[in-house]
Amino acid sequence: MAELEHGKAAAAEPRIWPVAISAGLVVFILVLSTPLIVERFYGYPKPDGAGDFGGQFGAINALFSGLAFVGVIAALILQKRELALQRQELEQTREELRGQKEQLEAQNRTFRQQTFENTFFQLVAVTQ
Repeated sequence: MAELEHGKAAAAEPRIWPVAISAGLVVFILVLSTPLIVERFYGYPKPDGAGDFGGQFGAINALFSGLAFVGVIAALILQKRELALQRQELEQTREELRGQKEQLEAQNRTFRQQTFENTFFQLVAVTQ
């Protein structure tokens, strides 16, 4: 039953994979097109040195930093959801253990009664 509820909760959550794949494709396209964009807007025909070439990717570094921050936030949100589900399952486990405890106590009472009756009837049989 808990697995079914977990499945319903997972189905109700928004899918994160399409968003992650889309973001990855956007980043990939931006990385590939950065030299062309920099050349078009800044007029660098070709980078003359390593500093100029590295400077072309400055905007992409900021983009990666922003995406990393979004990734951290997404991880925190997913972790929060998982912890909520874990708490719910823990409570269900506690309820199940309470029920088992009650059943074991009932079995113990029945066993004591059977033991008493068995001993009593054996004494009756011996005295006859």
